[in-house]
Amino acid sequence: MVPPDPGVLWDLRVGRRYDPVVARLGRFLTDVVDVKAVFAYPSTVVQAGDGPAVLVKPYYTAGTELSVRVSEKAE
Repeated sequence: MVPPDPGVLWDLRVGRRYDPVVARLGRFLTDVVDVKAVFAYPSTVVQAGDGPAVLVKPYYTAGTELSVRVSEKAE
């Protein structure tokens, strides 16, 4: 696993090995039109090995795609 880099956004995709077709994770999770205004996910603190703890927050983009924001943990 690659330790998270503070301040980086991760766009999550899923697919099968050796198959060029991939899909955004969470894009078709619901039929709600404006998921960003309806769904909110809690942030959590993640400690990766000996590295610094970071704050990880899943969220939906304006295009209804699931992304993850990784930032430095506030003290």
